[in-house]
Amino acid sequence: MQNQIYPPQIIENSAETYIAEISTRSQIIYSSILLSILCIIVALPFITVDVSMQSPGIIRPTAEKNEVKSLLSGKVQEVFVKDNQNIAQGQPLLMVGSETLDSKLKLNGELQLEKQTYIQDLQKLVRIDTASIFQVKGISSALYRQQYNQFLYRLSESSQTKNRKAKELLIDKKLYDEKVIAQREYENKVFEYENALAYYLSAIQGQLSGWQSDLTANTRLLSELQAEEKQLLKEKELCTIKSPVAGTLQQFYGISPGSTIHSNQVLGIVSPDSDILVECYIPPKDIGFIKQDMKVYFQVDAFNYNEWGLVSGKVMQVASDIEMINDQPVFKIKCKLDKDFLQLKNGYQGKLKKGMTVRARYILTERSLYQLIFDQANDWINPLVASQS
Repeated sequence: MQNQIYPPQIIENSAETYIAEISTRSQIIYSSILLSILCIIVALPFITVDVSMQSPGIIRPTAEKNEVKSLLSGKVQEVFVKDNQNIAQGQPLLMVGSETLDSKLKLNGELQLEKQTYIQDLQKLVRIDTASIFQVKGISSALYRQQYNQFLYRLSESSQTKNRKAKELLIDKKLYDEKVIAQREYENKVFEYENALAYYLSAIQGQLSGWQSDLTANTRLLSELQAEEKQLLKEKELCTIKSPVAGTLQQFYGISPGSTIHSNQVLGIVSPDSDILVECYIPPKDIGFIKQDMKVYFQVDAFNYNEWGLVSGKVMQVASDIEMINDQPVFKIKCKLDKDFLQLKNGYQGKLKKGMTVRARYILTERSLYQLIFDQANDWINPLVASQS
């Protein structure tokens, strides 16, 4: 009893007694846990993860939507398309009637035909000479046919007077040569004949000059009518409202034959067939993280991302000022998609369409687990700190 160092009650609660009771298997488990923790600590600097942030967005076409407007007022005569129909650029959408414009075009056509007839007749009349003056045929217009007949009548009277004076002069010439009449009487006959001849020639020249003036005036009027017709036809083209771009026609309803539309009235909207992009909305507190060409991953709300996955892209454009959307200030950024579809493991593809909503995940940086434990945001946002590290 004197050789005992510790009493039995103390020995039962000593470390030596506890260690002796631990089995070899328990020691192996304990050692394994310690080794695993040590390995994890050692691996922390080598395991990296992406640091990201999120924002809502929507898929939109690269080109903006185009409004279809009417440039004139009137009643709809015919409708060629319907809402949500795919249309080509320049495809007629509807036709607007314009009775005033149709009346102007009809009157213009009638006046052009009249002037063309006048010009054809005048071109024949201005080419006549003393030899062919009584041989003109094919005068189509009543106006110049009447003028030509009146001219021939006046010319016939003048010609008869000229011929009579010529005969009288011929007789008096013989009498003058035979010394039967005096020189003064003969000179009077010569004067009368020359006056008759001059009147005859001036009648021809005066009428030809009048017809030449009419030809010039009618040619000018025809050119003006043709220019007016071109203008009226341009206005007529506006009666047929066409699509400004190729795309899908939207909000085109309430318009049918007989409906009245007004100038500058919006008839519908064309969503263009163009490449798609993602427009995202970043609150002001997060805009400092976003930069050009930043990598982005998009989770499309219409597709379960656990099955379909994500679609990648990058930041194309960052707005320089805020906009109010739903009474909230946001910055708009535009992102380019690497592809326009998602794909299941079996190969089935789901096309991304305009109007689909998404959640954008922006990859801000890549950090190891060790750095994330001890880093602050300033360490990987501040470029001075980043360059030093």
